[in-house]
Amino acid sequence: CTVAFSADGKLLASGLTNGSLVVLRVPELVPHSTARPATTGAASTPRTSSSLSTPIHSTPSNPLPSQPSGGTGAVEVLAFAPGSGVAGGLLACGCHDRAVRILELVPSAGRYRLEPRQCLSGHTARVLHIDWSADGTQLMTNCAAHEILCWNVSSGKRLAQPGNALATVVWASWTCPLGFPCMGIFQDGADATEVNACHRSVDETLLLTAEDSGAIKLFNSPCVVEEAPYIEGRGHSSSVSCVRFLAGDGMAVSSGQGDRAIILWTVARKGGAIVRGGTAALADGPRRNCMLRTPPPAPGEAR
Repeated sequence: CTVAFSADGKLLASGLTNGSLVVLRVPELVPHSTARPATTGAASTPRTSSSLSTPIHSTPSNPLPSQPSGGTGAVEVLAFAPGSGVAGGLLACGCHDRAVRILELVPSAGRYRLEPRQCLSGHTARVLHIDWSADGTQLMTNCAAHEILCWNVSSGKRLAQPGNALATVVWASWTCPLGFPCMGIFQDGADATEVNACHRSVDETLLLTAEDSGAIKLFNSPCVVEEAPYIEGRGHSSSVSCVRFLAGDGMAVSSGQGDRAIILWTVARKGGAIVRGGTAALADGPRRNCMLRTPPPAPGEAR
């Protein structure tokens, strides 16, 4: 249903449609732990040592192990806290039941346990996007009802004035489509449902969006002007569910919904301004010369 890498790139968390969580080592993809995000105070059952060392071969007769959960419905979004990895850390899990659960990844005798720490309740619809502050003390979340909420991680309480946090907090990532730094991604007449995902580059100068129209769009970041110019990339035959920059910001990956396709994109940089079709597309703001293009097909493969 959803995946997330740890900050050190050595762990991959996967959330499933039945509400379970699996944490895998990279690149071996060996289970480190599985848990279902329970409510605050409920402890997860640790895996056995034999299951932790067994490579994954998930089949209908041998499914990936999972455990019962206090949450209901699918896991919609996952996000590791800054600094999390094989040494431990925190994982935020947004579920279909409108709650966000903070789980601690605890190393223990060569294994990991996912222990519930907080349950954040306040959204009126399923939680779709989560971002951590750079210091790991706050969370920003967006839901299907287009709400922007900010949270104190240690207390589990919602901040009374999220606008202050959005303006003053340094965010480790930006994947929430709602908020001041990305308000220009919505074109005239568009509503919030037309943008399914966004992602800010690590150097904070570019912003990618995944659109219901089947396109991905590349903007300057921050994107705060009305009718902000953009570069459009097309390759999907249905709406695009998600898009992410890869490490180094030189490539991106997008996933389609109806077409079930994953497309790898190159962000081609040429110098001083972002261009589309050879003409300058962005006249103001941070300038880069970029194009979105898909890698060439393999010999004998149809494009």
